[in-house]
Amino acid sequence: MAVKAIISNGFGRFSLRLAAAEAAKRDALTAFITGAYPTPGLARALTGVGLARLKPIGRFLGREDSIPGSQVRAMWAGEPFSQLASRMRRVPGIGDPFADRLHMFARLLYARGAAGVIRREADPSAPGIYHYRAGFGGASVALARERGWLCLCEYSIAHPSVLEYLVRNGGQLPPPGAAGPIDVNWRAILEDLNRADQVLANSDFVKETFLHQGWTPDRVNVIYRGIDDGFFSQLPDHAPAEENEPGPLKLLFAGSVRRRKGTDDLADALALLEGVDIELGICGAVDREGSAAFERFQDDPRVTYYGNLLPAELATRMAEADVFVFPTLAEGSARVVFEAMAAGCYIITTANAGSIVADGEHGALVPPGDPDALAAALRAAAQNRERVARIGRGNADLVARDYRQAGYGTRLFELYERLSRR
Repeated sequence: MAVKAIISNGFGRFSLRLAAAEAAKRDALTAFITGAYPTPGLARALTGVGLARLKPIGRFLGREDSIPGSQVRAMWAGEPFSQLASRMRRVPGIGDPFADRLHMFARLLYARGAAGVIRREADPSAPGIYHYRAGFGGASVALARERGWLCLCEYSIAHPSVLEYLVRNGGQLPPPGAAGPIDVNWRAILEDLNRADQVLANSDFVKETFLHQGWTPDRVNVIYRGIDDGFFSQLPDHAPAEENEPGPLKLLFAGSVRRRKGTDDLADALALLEGVDIELGICGAVDREGSAAFERFQDDPRVTYYGNLLPAELATRMAEADVFVFPTLAEGSARVVFEAMAAGCYIITTANAGSIVADGEHGALVPPGDPDALAAALRAAAQNRERVARIGRGNADLVARDYRQAGYGTRLFELYERLSRR
């Protein structure tokens, strides 16, 4: 009999919905706790009145997955406050203090609702796994442990104590064990991590940052999530670079335009590539920290800004690109890198992306915070289009074979089984 699981996703289209979908397939899902969620009836209503064409509604409808409605426990109350807090961060000077309080209030509402689900549905006579997202556990974690359930905390970026240091110091880690500044929300996330029996990270890079902070290796597990079925269903065929009409090498960046994502370094690298036949597409929202880089992109005729795209639109842009460039300073395991590999792109990124990219095998790894190395990698790609196309085809084959949703589900349940025997 499969290990039973209660899975708590938090707000938004976070990846624990995939864990819940895989648990449901295995008849192992007791409950899926999440934020606002499009039930089939609501989805039909929004589509019927034409609202599905609006991007915010389209994103909301994209949260639906193959999870039986009877097992979904949607926590609607907190998410509007979280959405408002995210918008307030764009207000210079006064946004952050209020946003921090609103985010904490939203998470508190969510955690209280999750505790109610645990109280009702975590059977103490047949305990399983309580798999929850860091920052959304709170009181529900202690309650699950009281009922004998093992508490597994999902976490998907560098350790909270090193994250700010990585961003401010060109992707370099602080001295071992040194703790950088963290705000009230990151403290709540760290508290959730410390409450857990076990942590599940989404890359070896994330685990390394935990070990750097003194965690023992046997408490931090790693599973690369790969790509969900929905993305593959939206992915058009890729046009290999050597079969294209002569023209510029097509580069793509996807992610918020902000310092952490390496967009300052990307703007610097482009300035070093005058005379190189390239064009760059930028997909994603613009953070206020990324405004200077964005202005430079706007002044460069080789750059096109596409905005914040829906998944199907992003899949199309990736399929049209030759090279996906992502010079991030700190991630967990960037999903966009897996998506670009699935689309057939050659990848230029950093080790801090937490990806499976090996230098020279799937593209090029460059040091974080090094525009000169980034420019050199882009120049080399422009000079060898056949190699770019060949590696891109290999990337697509690799992800399609080894990093699909079903494989993630198998690896996850192997972990569940192993932890349940401890």
